[in-house]
Amino acid sequence: MGARRRFEIPDGWIARGFRFEVEPTTPEQWSRIAQQFGGRRYAHNWALAQVKANLDARAADPAVAPLSWNFYDLRRAWNHAKQDVAPWWRECSKESFSSGIADLATALYNWSASKHGHRAGQRVGFPRFKARHRDRGRVRFTTGAMRLEPDRRHLVLPVIGRLRSKENTRRLERLVAKGRARILSMTLAEHGGRLHVSVAAIVAHAPRT
Repeated sequence: MGARRRFEIPDGWIARGFRFEVEPTTPEQWSRIAQQFGGRRYAHNWALAQVKANLDARAADPAVAPLSWNFYDLRRAWNHAKQDVAPWWRECSKESFSSGIADLATALYNWSASKHGHRAGQRVGFPRFKARHRDRGRVRFTTGAMRLEPDRRHLVLPVIGRLRSKENTRRLERLVAKGRARILSMTLAEHGGRLHVSVAAIVAHAPRT
């Protein structure tokens, strides 16, 4: 069991988050975005179905081997099965599927920790299947072509392409250009019909004079 391993921030750097409202630059980008959101939901639901089937089998027969809930093991199982269960998988970024599986691994870890009294706060329930009408579209990119454009008005995401930012990205783009910031991930999310990109970065800490 367990979620994805946490990134260790190097000495002399601090974690920073930036958020920009964006809009597509071409009409076909809407369908690409919908595909990424759908791919995330599909991988999440597929992995959850495997976990539930294993739990049911073990309840009926304790001799059945437990299925690992580790993010890397679940992703490995998905990569072995995707050609059969999702022959359209090439239409999506691999990060779409990883996002869904990572979310599930974290939810399973929190549920297990809460169930066994290892997690403080309100009790966490068992993960639910994600339906399109009640799941907020979201996909997280950690690899591939993701960058801020020098014009400080556009950013690029894998598969989706170039999006226009409604806010100036100068504050972050300048730090990246000077080598004083490094982008770790970009998360595209929809809320209320609007699209936002949340950028997780590490920034070189400037000591006080």
